[in-house]
Amino acid sequence: MLNIPISDQLLPFIEEQAARAGFTTISDYIQDLILQEQKRVESSQSRKINDRAAVFSTDPIELMQLSLEERRKALEIQAAVDGSALRARRRVESLYGRRYR
Repeated sequence: MLNIPISDQLLPFIEEQAARAGFTTISDYIQDLILQEQKRVESSQSRKINDRAAVFSTDPIELMQLSLEERRKALEIQAAVDGSALRARRRVESLYGRRYR
């Protein structure tokens, strides 16, 4: 559980926003705001990875600038686009000279 002190000046605004959004408690409203932000961040990261994966399909050097997690996701996207996971995996392995895991 997380307790967050809220100033007396901010509390009426939060209560009004929670009521407008149909929440019965401020906690539910705050939790929904955090979940929305989480989805926004994940969506933004996904768009970034998709954009980079598109570059990867034409410029393998771009792949080297991605983090390991971004490389993994780019590889998955490329495999889905190609329909050939093995070919995409071999392409990554050729860039790094070792088995990609």
